[in-house]
Order: sequence, then C-alpha cells, then structure tokens
Amino acid sequence: MKTPHSRTSPLARLSKRLGRACACSERKAVEVLMACGLNATGAKVLAWVLKLVLICALLFVVGWIVLIGCYFFVMAHSPKTNFVSEKSLFPEWRTGPWGYGLYDARDVRLDDPNDPDDLWMF
Repeated sequence: MKTPHSRTSPLARLSKRLGRACACSERKAVEVLMACGLNATGAKVLAWVLKLVLICALLFVVGWIVLIGCYFFVMAHSPKTNFVSEKSLFPEWRTGPWGYGLYDARDVRLDDPNDPDDLWMF
C-alpha cells in the first residue's frame, strides 16, 4: 500500500517529472520526424545527435563560466597583489637621484626647485 506522502524529496520528484517530460518530448519529436518521411532509426539517431550537441554546448559554456569564476576567485584571494602599491599613493620627502625633495615611488621628483611656478615662496 502506497502512503499519500512519499519520503522522496521535492527535488527528486521534480527531476523525475522533468525526465519524463523530456522523454515525452523526444518521443513526439521522433514521431514528427517519422511523419516527415525519415525512417525510425534515422529519427532516433538525429534525436541523439541533437542531444549530444546540446549537452556539449552546455558543457562548453559552463566550463568557460567556471574558468572565469576561478580566475576572479584567485585574483580576489591572492596575497596582497595590488596593481597600485601603497607606496606610490603617498609621496615622501627623501634624498633621491636629484637631491633632497618630494619623490614618488618611481623616483620622480614632484617638487622641482627650478620650476618658476614654485617661486611664490621667495
């Protein structure tokens, strides 16, 4: 005797219903192909080839999505690989290649003593 409430999960019941719906659709597609003049074996082979192509395309797309996701995951969790270093954000006063002055991380002097625009303080 079957109980009214089965112990199978709703996801299992849904997948079973979807499987039956796909099998029914495949049977109908084979019948339509046979009605168009294709023999039964050819119609079944064509249906299997179509399924194989669709599954391969789906796996190709999912593979690229996973690959891009892994790339972003690795980039997000990589150890302190900033494209802009913290040192370059803040210039510092130090002795550099052109004497004491305000330099950034690339050793570019930011306060040129020969700049006529900076003569306001004299």
